[in-house]
Amino acid sequence: MNIDEYVYTMDRELMQVLHTVQGALEMAGIPHRGTPQGIFVVCDALELPDHPRGLLRGKQILLVDDDDDILRLIALGLYAGGASVTTAKDGLAAIRHTKFNGHSTDLVVIDVSMPGLNGFETCRALRRDGYAGPAIIFTSVTTPEAAAEAFNADAQAYMSKEVGPYHLLATAVHLCGDKHDG
Repeated sequence: MNIDEYVYTMDRELMQVLHTVQGALEMAGIPHRGTPQGIFVVCDALELPDHPRGLLRGKQILLVDDDDDILRLIALGLYAGGASVTTAKDGLAAIRHTKFNGHSTDLVVIDVSMPGLNGFETCRALRRDGYAGPAIIFTSVTTPEAAAEAFNADAQAYMSKEVGPYHLLATAVHLCGDKHDG
């Protein structure tokens, strides 16, 4: 099977992830063993010369999304910036995390469409429970009403997942401000 056949058989969500991170697929294997050992997403957007590598060193970021592929790919971009990333698969897990680690969480990045509490409800609950740091709503829900609701939920930024990890990283650096530890 060639790479075009792999791409053709992939589900729509993975193709959306590839588009979001402006990535491509690469196959890797052990020479003379035949079957590819893995398929990797290659993201040129993470290799830009002015990429803010290391500017999030020492920052603790909580990433909240119910999609494992999105969690891995966005975490990769934030790691490239030097951040420590904790993931939560839903709003309740995010709330539990900040109750026990809220004092050390520098930024929360929240998807909107999740089971249980949506991202807006999660952001409001985090604020009620005392989380005072910045929050980014990072979502594929891109309507004017959703943007207004994000800011009504006390998020500092509202971003489409289509902008890619570089823009999320740059926004994270901006929101973490002058508190850079490294």
